[in-house]
Amino acid sequence: MTSTDSTDRAGSQAEKAARGRGKSRSGGRARPSGKNPAAANSIGSSGNGAGATKSKCRKSKKPAEPHSLAVAHEDGGEGPVVVEGASSGCAASNNESASTGRDATNDTTAKGPKDAAVASERDGDATSPTSITSIMATLWNRGYSIVAGILSDDEVDIVLRAINASHPRQWFRHLGDQNRCQMDVDMRSDTDSAHPAFQLVLERFIAFTSQLHPSWSVCERLSVLESQPGAEAERLHRDFSASETTEAINARVCVQASFLFVLEPETVVTVVPGAFAGNVLRENRMVLDYMQPGDMLVYRGDLPHAEVASSKRNLRIQGCVNVDGIDHNAGVVERVAWAFYRCVHCFKRCDGKRALSNHVRYCNDNPDKEKIATKRKQNNDKGAYCKVYKHHFGKKNTYDAHNCHGADGSDGSIDGDNADDSTKK
Repeated sequence: MTSTDSTDRAGSQAEKAARGRGKSRSGGRARPSGKNPAAANSIGSSGNGAGATKSKCRKSKKPAEPHSLAVAHEDGGEGPVVVEGASSGCAASNNESASTGRDATNDTTAKGPKDAAVASERDGDATSPTSITSIMATLWNRGYSIVAGILSDDEVDIVLRAINASHPRQWFRHLGDQNRCQMDVDMRSDTDSAHPAFQLVLERFIAFTSQLHPSWSVCERLSVLESQPGAEAERLHRDFSASETTEAINARVCVQASFLFVLEPETVVTVVPGAFAGNVLRENRMVLDYMQPGDMLVYRGDLPHAEVASSKRNLRIQGCVNVDGIDHNAGVVERVAWAFYRCVHCFKRCDGKRALSNHVRYCNDNPDKEKIATKRKQNNDKGAYCKVYKHHFGKKNTYDAHNCHGADGSDGSIDGDNADDSTKK
């Protein structure tokens, strides 16, 4: 073999090696860079890579970009109040893109939860600024909190279009009610096929919850719920079992939670505030009927709740928040029965303490019935007359409670004097 042949062969081998290196750079899976390649792979890949995590929950201090979906208002109109660490709905400046604005608002190291400005909570028609601490305290004490404007109107339209464009085979009907449908979107396994709008919803909630509690992890599985016309009211239930929430409170001093993104008007939910471990009474229930598209309802995992009957089509997105170290069976909910009281005389059912107290006074089996009736008649016969209102009240307690400045005695006629005046009427 001549030296020329060896030189040509060496050159061809070097050329092939160079082509091989170039092919490896241009094709195949890109290696994650940075100190934590596994985390980068778990966010960017579909979960099949070597560095992908098996967990279905994610804790994120800086959420990943929701693909190329713009989240800023182009017209600079009204948007949600910025949650520190959450993507804002405010317009980006002229010299920066929407993605730059998201990176700036996703920085969670700037301020702590107490200094963070958050979306306000609707109380009827009134809207007042609420701090992160207040939202967390309300969530713990009352069981739920409504955060207004998490999604802008444009983002709500994008999400609705993505849902309506889904394939019918992705939906399945509930066995208990054929007019209720559900579509599950697993953002860990369906990263490539899921619409970017669902990634936007997930990242928006991750950014919000990262400010609330360090032990919370958002489950990367969204459920799109649809109520069709004629859907019956749900039975009262809790999203997490009592064993799971009790273990979370004992181990982490916090509780799991669920969130509901409102996408359409007339989204109504019934809740029983404070009924975490005690009696669930009908007289304590509340109907949340003032939520608007773009709002988010966050509620404890042990809060009894139910969706009302629907006369028109309604879409919404639901997800859950787990507590680190506490396993959760996502396919199981805990049914809740309404509590009630019994009369000690006739064993009649009363749905509340007030109903029980009113019934006992007139119960036919009450041995003190005549005594109670005589006492009530004496009180009613006394009555009272208000000179200012110029009205005779048959019951003294009704007179005391009526809304008139004459009831405080400012007109010089109180108690027995009023009764005497009533006889002269």
